[in-house]
Amino acid sequence: MEVKGTFDVKRFYETLARIMSQKENMAITVTVHEDVDRENIAETDVPEMQQAI
Repeated sequence: MEVKGTFDVKRFYETLARIMSQKENMAITVTVHEDVDRENIAETDVPEMQQAI
């Protein structure tokens, strides 16, 4: 199947978080950061981002 158009990443993850929140009966939030420079992630102070490499 081929889909033409744009993909709204932020909306996708917000919807996924809402579905997971309802399923797990807890508040799950998501923050989408655009244009992440992968080479500079190792220098960040956010441990979750360092583990994502």
